[in-house]
Amino acid sequence: MQIPLDDIRVSDFCLCSETDPDILDRIRETYEQQGQGEPLIVRSMDDGYEVVVGRHQLESARELGWETIEATVKSFGNPQYLDSQRTKRDIRNQELGEYCETLSQEFGLADDEVGDLVGLSSKSVRDKISLLTDLEDSVCEKFKNGELPARKGLVILQLPKEEQPEFTQKMVDQNWTRDDLRANIEDFQRDTVVTIGCEGLDRLGLVSQLREKNVDILVDVRSPANGHFDPDKLASRFERVHGIEYRHNPELGAPAELLESYESQEIDHDEFGDRYRMFLHEDERKFQGFRKSPKTALMGTRKYPVPRDDQGLFCHRYHLAAELVEAGYFERMYDIAEDTVIKHPTLPKL
Repeated sequence: MQIPLDDIRVSDFCLCSETDPDILDRIRETYEQQGQGEPLIVRSMDDGYEVVVGRHQLESARELGWETIEATVKSFGNPQYLDSQRTKRDIRNQELGEYCETLSQEFGLADDEVGDLVGLSSKSVRDKISLLTDLEDSVCEKFKNGELPARKGLVILQLPKEEQPEFTQKMVDQNWTRDDLRANIEDFQRDTVVTIGCEGLDRLGLVSQLREKNVDILVDVRSPANGHFDPDKLASRFERVHGIEYRHNPELGAPAELLESYESQEIDHDEFGDRYRMFLHEDERKFQGFRKSPKTALMGTRKYPVPRDDQGLFCHRYHLAAELVEAGYFERMYDIAEDTVIKHPTLPKL
């Protein structure tokens, strides 16, 4: 709706206490050439409106002599919270992050809208929110009490939550700088073998999940005729199109007769794991490709590595990954579907 400029005032709670001349010039030029794009966001007051998002847009319109401006009126469920921020000009990082998170979650503002309100870029807003929502609880506490600087926290965010406490403790014990963190995080990630099941995924979904975990090599450990995805087609597209090296190692798949006995319930979970691992050790050369390997993922067929929900069987990738951890090729295993890190996996005794 169009609102007279005279009816709009700047919110006292806005942390962006001063306007930036460069931003004003850019917006004014855009308004002169293209007109107004995004509307302001305002809240209704007894005597008019307060601008919540769009202070620079408001000031630019005034400089151009506009009488009205397009604005969206939003109802804030807790305006007292906004009003309580008026004196927080020297707000600490974590407090500013909490403020950004509240504006995002409680008031439904997008990152760029929050950024306009607090005087930050959209990326800075997202980083500050992530430090509060994506750090593991014990690590987040270190950030909140000032033990973990924000710049180091952003590096730690590259790891799954389950891996963050161990890595953070190494950082504390060895007094790593941020450069040390960056140098060591790649080695730490290589110490984790990732596992994934292709059941229920299309190729792009598979690629997306692997990229999210910074996987360099996908090792397909399915036997030749087991599961969907044609290995030849994956091999021809993965590295060329997706930048991930693809290897098909069918010799690491569970033998057909063993799978048949397991699926027909002729043998139980422990016997399946026991016999599969014995099969692996028939030729130790099967493991050689994992020495000093880049970030590696093992792909089996079943969605979950262990029985869960409607899946009543183990996927052999669990036993393979656990064997690699036990043998010292990796320090821990992480399954994407389970979203869980296991450092000491349980295995049947050989």
